[in-house]
Amino acid sequence: MFPPEAWVDGYLTTMRERLRVAYRRVTAALDDAAIPYLAAGAGFFLLLDLRQFLAEPSADAEQALWRRILDAANVNLTPGAACRIHEPGFMRLCFAAVPTDTAVLGVQKLARVLSAR
Repeated sequence: MFPPEAWVDGYLTTMRERLRVAYRRVTAALDDAAIPYLAAGAGFFLLLDLRQFLAEPSADAEQALWRRILDAANVNLTPGAACRIHEPGFMRLCFAAVPTDTAVLGVQKLARVLSAR
């Protein structure tokens, strides 16, 4: 049996609002940390523009940066190459897969790693 239409409408409204709040909080943390990103109109993730943090503009440098972030911050972004982004340095941050406080903490940990260069 399917849930009543009113329940589905309420669920979708609630989830949209939670995503909107999560997006705003995560992008505010990114702005505070001066980490560039591509603004999103909707969705569960956004793309960080980490090109300035690459040792060189190459797939190997992107992989090395991803590994450094994972090892030092325990934050697992998705490298752009895994998303079929051909220009090295973009990484996907999924802000809807964890509680918003956790995503904001991840951004703060990411900022510490990136500022340590």
